Amino acid sequence: MGLGYAGVDLALTSDDAVQTLEVNAFPGIEIHNLNAESLRTFLKTKYA
Repeated sequence: MGLGYAGVDLALTSDDAVQTLEVNAFPGIEIHNLNAESLRTFLKTKYA
């Protein structure tokens, strides 16, 4: 699809190192699926 970006889930370990949990080719798609709206619309509605 060539979106040009990815979503990355990170976590801090007990010794303050950063660990990559996963890289998502389609970040926000699950929010879209659950809410039937885009991530941008969801965030604007929730945090506006």
